[in-house]
Amino acid sequence: MQKIQKWFACLLVFVLLFSVALAEDTVSVDREVYERLQKYERLEEILQIIDSAYLWDYDIDTLLEGAAQGMVGALGDDYSYYYTADDVADTETSISGEYGGLGIEVFANANDLTITVHRVFYGSPAQEGGVRPNDKIIAINGEEVTAYDLNYAVSQMRGEAGGEVTLTLLRENELFDVTLTRAVVETQIIDSEILPEGIGYIRIYYFEGNLAEQFQTAVDNFMHEGVKALIIDLRDNTGGYVEAATAVADVFVDGGAIYSCEDKYGRRLTYYAQEGGWEIPLAVLQNGASASASEIVAAALRDNCGALLVGDTSFGKGIMQAVFTFPDGQSGMQMTSEYWYTPNGTCIHGEGLAPDVAVSLDEDAIDENFNIIREKDNQLQAAIDALSEQLAQQPAA
Repeated sequence: MQKIQKWFACLLVFVLLFSVALAEDTVSVDREVYERLQKYERLEEILQIIDSAYLWDYDIDTLLEGAAQGMVGALGDDYSYYYTADDVADTETSISGEYGGLGIEVFANANDLTITVHRVFYGSPAQEGGVRPNDKIIAINGEEVTAYDLNYAVSQMRGEAGGEVTLTLLRENELFDVTLTRAVVETQIIDSEILPEGIGYIRIYYFEGNLAEQFQTAVDNFMHEGVKALIIDLRDNTGGYVEAATAVADVFVDGGAIYSCEDKYGRRLTYYAQEGGWEIPLAVLQNGASASASEIVAAALRDNCGALLVGDTSFGKGIMQAVFTFPDGQSGMQMTSEYWYTPNGTCIHGEGLAPDVAVSLDEDAIDENFNIIREKDNQLQAAIDALSEQLAQQPAA
């Protein structure tokens, strides 16, 4: 943050210096500041050319925001980027887990180029209106949409609670309209159920919003029902907020290290769980898309609790990003700032976490809408088998 403030201070000095020069006055600055100001002179030259020669009107704030985006983008890091005001608003939605909308998760279906419903949140306007997973959204308020319009479609479905949205849906061969009233929706971040043999199952879709509360509620229910073992499904979970990952791991880890992080100066911090944890046989499902926060949880549970990692080698994102908000509160940036390490001291960046039980999902286990068919989910079955074997080896009570 200090570097950002210094950068803005230098720009301010440049503006003042330029203004004073126009007034035929002089100022004195030290050589380091002067040399830095010279690097920004090209931006001012570009602005002068635009102002004198560009054919149409322009907005200088938009140009400066574009310059900021370009500067961060030039780092060539997929995880470092500039936040616009809209991005900041989306981030706040992710943190809170609440938004005005219909309560559905959609994706751009590459098979038929439709916007397809992936999940319908429990208790949402969409569920009450009869929307189902795999429904195809053909139009919104009478305007046709395709997979290419995904972002626009989401923006049309979200909005102020109380507003109406009419969806034209295709379900198998039936085309019909359903009118829904937006409400304040809480993002459904997990699914949970109790499988045969008293094995609990929790799938975590995102590490954001109020995951900690939703996860703890599911765990409390499992404990009440006498669940004997637990599967945590992190497949296709690309990560999110490290605080949410830490909260999940903390449910099980008894005072041990959850992860460590190290910056460019070699400064390392270790984050520990609180004392006490639920002792239960654990299996974590992962695949090649399980990344970042998912890997933090998987490694913490493996190293501290003996959890079995089942599936494929994980993605291997062993770096962390810091978020900086600028003084105007309307923009900011995210920047890669640290490596993170497993409790055993390993950096998995570019390597991933190798599974203890290696099993790839069978090709026929995925339907045409990219959903896993439960009856054919051989990775889940492998986790069930591994935990069942552990339970069978436990001494009788």
